[in-house]
Amino acid sequence: MKKTNRITRGILLLLALVFGLSMAGCTGPQGKNFGDQTNGLYLMNDLYIQDSLVENFDITKYNLKEYEGFLDDELAEYNANHPFTAPAVKTDRNGNALTPEVTCPIEKKVCEVKTGWIYQQLRYATAEDFMTYNAYTIRYDRGGTKLLVGKFDGEIDAELLGAQYVKPDGKAVSIDELYFSKNAADYRYIAVDFTANLYGEGNLVAYSTNGVYSMEGGYVAAEAGQWTIAIFEVE
Repeated sequence: MKKTNRITRGILLLLALVFGLSMAGCTGPQGKNFGDQTNGLYLMNDLYIQDSLVENFDITKYNLKEYEGFLDDELAEYNANHPFTAPAVKTDRNGNALTPEVTCPIEKKVCEVKTGWIYQQLRYATAEDFMTYNAYTIRYDRGGTKLLVGKFDGEIDAELLGAQYVKPDGKAVSIDELYFSKNAADYRYIAVDFTANLYGEGNLVAYSTNGVYSMEGGYVAAEAGQWTIAIFEVE
């Protein structure tokens, strides 16, 4: 397959550069619906990352089929050239195998246009996949270079130290209190240094004070150039 120049493709697809739209993925099983009107990064309980975008789509300037054609090209190129380790097969209480949530490095969950808006959800197997694929947009459009996800096991991740934390109710809490709490095994965290709204599949437990919590939206807003951390508890 002819290799696509990502910057050239970005110029052709102005929408992608303007809104920081990441484009790739193989069609996989539908995941949890986080709402049609929401932009943001979603930390899944299994540490997968879902990137959701909702933006204006001018059908007089852009053709959805052509746009998806570029998507498919990027799907083939990225997933064919990046390693993927299949997750362990999970079973239900009756021992029946469950369909894996992620089956390749990047999966396209949704890509459609409704009444002038484009709705797109991409799911990434790892933080590295997200950063590798979106390196240009993250660095130049969102103003950062780092994304970290993980769970509380073993020693405290050094990247979580040094920040001050608060709970959703505004009460201060230390990383030690969080890490050694009785529910710590169910905690998952996402940290970024670029502009993004951070959501979790579970409930928000705490966040670093340089983030801005939206109680109505249920997300933590991170700004470019600041290391913002959000911690969620598996439901």
